[in-house]
Amino acid sequence: MLASERLIYIINRLDEHPAVSIRQLSKELGVSEATVRRDLDELERQGRLKRQHGGAVLNSVVHTLTQISDYPMNLRSTINCDKKKLVCDMASVLVEDDMCIYVDGGSTTAFIIPHLMKKRVHIVTPNMMAIKKMKPFAGTVHMIGGTYDIYHETVVGSLATSEAGNFRYDLAFIGASGLDPVTKECYSASLEVAAQKQAVMKHSITNILLVDSGKFEKRGFCLFAMTDEFDIVYTDEIPEECNIENLAGVEKNHEKA
Repeated sequence: MLASERLIYIINRLDEHPAVSIRQLSKELGVSEATVRRDLDELERQGRLKRQHGGAVLNSVVHTLTQISDYPMNLRSTINCDKKKLVCDMASVLVEDDMCIYVDGGSTTAFIIPHLMKKRVHIVTPNMMAIKKMKPFAGTVHMIGGTYDIYHETVVGSLATSEAGNFRYDLAFIGASGLDPVTKECYSASLEVAAQKQAVMKHSITNILLVDSGKFEKRGFCLFAMTDEFDIVYTDEIPEECNIENLAGVEKNHEKA
């Protein structure tokens, strides 16, 4: 494939999905990662995209997620579904009977629900999408009360934060709107959601961060934690440039096999 053809492919690829990794482009184009980097450098010089850690995004994309610019839940639930499911499949090995488990708001954490239905656990959640995925099971469920955010299908606000902090959790499955693999900062799209996550993490024995690899290409409006505050960070793909030591993903799992 000629260089000009690769550049066109990359732009078309970003039109379909506004962020892509160097590793993925290398596989799709059948060229080395060094070649992809040179192509991305050229496209950035032309003002067509913005280079980020391990990949690139379209200039037209708003990189800092706020509660307004974040995708609505009905759209987020259709993006990277296989990756989100894989993340939760890996994290599900931590679940044991009789645990009290917090399931955070968001589309990624909702994929842990099918695994919880196989156990006798107590679930606490503000996540309406998670509630919709539930079936009759041997455990119990507590839906946190507060202000229902229809856009994100979750319960938020000071009442929700206060109530979430009243429980004592064995496991807390937390999501993030974005994650910087170099600075190790975890982002949320709003202050209310950030406060709720922090309240839960203070009262959980084990805190688990669940993020699909697409989250490494985003920054959020609010910093709610550093990855070091989590016991394990589960993802589907390890970023090229990454300082996160407690990261568990497909590649690391394969190394242990």
